[in-house]
Amino acid sequence: MLLRVLPALYEQQPRPITLRLRDLVALTAQLDQAEQHHLLRLLQAVARNKELGVLKECLPFLFGHLRDPNHSDLILNILTELSSYEPTALASFLPTLKELGETFPGLIGQTAKIFGAVGHIDEETARTCLLYLVNQLANMEHSFHHILLLEIKSLTDTFSSILGTQSRDIYRMSNSFTAIAKLLVRQLEDSAPGARSKSLALHAVRAKGASSEGGQDEESGEVNAGISFPEIYISQDDERPPFGADPAVMPLGDSLVSHRSVDDPESADWAESAPGKALEGSAEAAPVEHQDKLYLHLKENLGKVKEYVAEMGRKIPIPEQCVIEDTVRSCVAKLFFSCALKGHYCLYSKSSFTLVSHQPPLWIHIMFLFQQSLFAEPLSIQSSSVQVLKALWEKTQLKGAHSFETAMIQSTFPHQKDLDHVQMHLEEVRFFDLFGYSEEAGAWQCFMCNNPEKATDTLASASLRPLTSEFPTGFSVDAQEKSSVSTA
Repeated sequence: MLLRVLPALYEQQPRPITLRLRDLVALTAQLDQAEQHHLLRLLQAVARNKELGVLKECLPFLFGHLRDPNHSDLILNILTELSSYEPTALASFLPTLKELGETFPGLIGQTAKIFGAVGHIDEETARTCLLYLVNQLANMEHSFHHILLLEIKSLTDTFSSILGTQSRDIYRMSNSFTAIAKLLVRQLEDSAPGARSKSLALHAVRAKGASSEGGQDEESGEVNAGISFPEIYISQDDERPPFGADPAVMPLGDSLVSHRSVDDPESADWAESAPGKALEGSAEAAPVEHQDKLYLHLKENLGKVKEYVAEMGRKIPIPEQCVIEDTVRSCVAKLFFSCALKGHYCLYSKSSFTLVSHQPPLWIHIMFLFQQSLFAEPLSIQSSSVQVLKALWEKTQLKGAHSFETAMIQSTFPHQKDLDHVQMHLEEVRFFDLFGYSEEAGAWQCFMCNNPEKATDTLASASLRPLTSEFPTGFSVDAQEKSSVSTA
């Protein structure tokens, strides 16, 4: 009973509890599973409070229980928290974390974040962590790809000498994850000093690149399916959408990533000579972009946009795909939402929550602001991502109406009453019963991923049926079944 209330007491008076924390940890063997869980919750609060000294002393305890499936998720959350401000404390434990990720693939999302944080210590450590992350990129199922790629790009951005000038090309030339892994391996080999270029791990990843992923041709890197909207910032460039494609019916991720073959030199040449192509970090591109009214407007309001989206994103989810459809009276936006985590018991690991809205311009505006918030530099009207949103916008407008550029400039942010209407619509279709914003993950996750203990407790009782009481009437707990709702 005492352990149950200690996390709350710690928030009020941390020092007395911190002084006795070693004694509490020493009693672990005498505690039952529930009591151990409460102790871990206390350690999580200690980690958030950055009590580094006592937390370091508890690392052997944490790693000793890391393989316990009842506690591994919570322990990894504690370690992830610690790695965010003291990554060096976990550097010596990387082999253990690597083995854990290989034994329990469902934990790869958290271990990837820890490897990403530890990799920022120095360039040598970054190379070590990159080998692991790239290897997982080629091996893991699609649901973890975006997390791995985020960590890989963060490291290669921090230590730009690892990939050199090839970095931008690697991330933009394909949305095939194993193709990207092969390109990363090739560049890591070229830039690795001495014997590291012969690393067996690198060659293992290269060999793995020939395996299938989603039915696409890995050798050519040609893609049959795109990546989701939250992932597109890694591939931002100023290329036009694929020739002949209709942006109004394309997944947002697809339309923002090139569909060229990575091995086609002619395609690559076309990309470099594309009109309006911005050269990252190059002064030559500046005069073109500075003549862009949208670019100048966003440049003046970049900080406000980021602040606005940071707040709005906690209340309104961002769709990963948008399709504009014509109806008898008007057009509607069909929006697809999925869980960011896609954990072991995820309700939407292979499906989407579908929402039909009669306010497509408003959703396009929201997606545009979110798109801009992902970048340090202002977008321009020539950016491929903006071109796609512009095409969607034009599908919804009558002749003579404001252009996309004019509308975004005249009204930087949507009216609050419109956002309130969006929230009301989401409430009406019970979206917030199925999804919630996770402050810890910084993303929208389904009910089960936000509350994994519900699944664990229910499955332990050998019956999934009682879980239905947690959801709206008529909802089927079936991760494979696509949940779809229409407008109210």
